[in-house]
Amino acid sequence: MSTQQRTGDAGMGSKPPAAQRPGGPTRLLITDPLHPVVECTVGPLKARHPGTLAVFGVSPIDGAVPPPSLESIFVCPATDDPRFAPALVELVGRNRIDVVLPWTDTDALLISRHAPELTAAGAQVACAPAELVQLACDKWTTLQRLVELSVPVPETCLVRSAGELAYAARALGYPARPLLLKPRGLAGSRGVWSIRAEVDLTWTGPRPRLPLEAIQTAVSMMDGPIELLVQEDVPA
Repeated sequence: MSTQQRTGDAGMGSKPPAAQRPGGPTRLLITDPLHPVVECTVGPLKARHPGTLAVFGVSPIDGAVPPPSLESIFVCPATDDPRFAPALVELVGRNRIDVVLPWTDTDALLISRHAPELTAAGAQVACAPAELVQLACDKWTTLQRLVELSVPVPETCLVRSAGELAYAARALGYPARPLLLKPRGLAGSRGVWSIRAEVDLTWTGPRPRLPLEAIQTAVSMMDGPIELLVQEDVPA
């Protein structure tokens, strides 16, 4: 690979850890309670283990209605607000939260950096160490690490402009070979585009399929610094 590059009111800390909590359900706090998959994840989990789990959420939206499987939603600054971390630590201690579970990769990156404070407030943090979360949130660094370990990966280029995108796409075999365009830092298949020479107007799949020229135009209109991965589309 090259770099144009290839490839309650209890005091804080006043209770034992969740695994040793004397009676009562484990109190779990999630960071994105209004995410569309929360109910279909938490609901079956609580049904499978009745009476053992009380789930709460945090949201900057005052008066947000919790999904049916959640007990309530606490108001807390947004995750991009510098007040979020101290507010969350205070909330965890005051409400006797046993476990904090970040719901998205962005939340995990933030929560992992404040794990010591949350642990001191009495909660376990269901999250990998910060350096591992950072690695998992960075596709390019992850690919480089895999290459170092001799793990096969799709041929990939890192690009920072529409011009670099065009050059990388040709180098990777477009238009004969279909490609993918991905943000460097998002997960869960968010922001993934399929670069294909043939346009199928009937396509209704989750990834937009567009020719290179159309995607170049979209990239040229993006604000601020960009870092995108152009990657061979390997069939599953």
